[in-house]
Amino acid sequence: MGLEDKFVRKVEGWGYPNPFNRHETIIDNAVGIELDAMEEGEVYFKHIRSIAEAKKGNASKVLKKTLKLADDMGVTLVLYAKADRGGGMTTKQLISWYVRNGFVHEGGGDMVRHPKTKLSLGNKMKTISIARDMTILAKRVLNTGD
Repeated sequence: MGLEDKFVRKVEGWGYPNPFNRHETIIDNAVGIELDAMEEGEVYFKHIRSIAEAKKGNASKVLKKTLKLADDMGVTLVLYAKADRGGGMTTKQLISWYVRNGFVHEGGGDMVRHPKTKLSLGNKMKTISIARDMTILAKRVLNTGD
């Protein structure tokens, strides 16, 4: 079982299968989510939808939990944003929502979110901005002629 499959299984473990759509997992009796393991650390994020009262933040909570797991496991999420015919958000609103949650819009409805990585330097190390270091290094190189 690959990393992608383990990720999908963990998310599915948060809920139970939808009795009307075995591919969808119902989480907290409020949100439906469907994921498909792909390959090479990628998971297709087929959909997420509120099945309880809309605008209560249920889908956002599940999305954030899913994104944290993706970061922790090093999984890339890909999706195609398209509004459902049943109402809710428009495609433009969906794309905006996904962008606010760290996805990159690649054109049309195509979107991707790579895992966020964390660099731990230890408790005695000083954290310094890479941009600042690169500026200092560039000045040194320019001043020495190297």
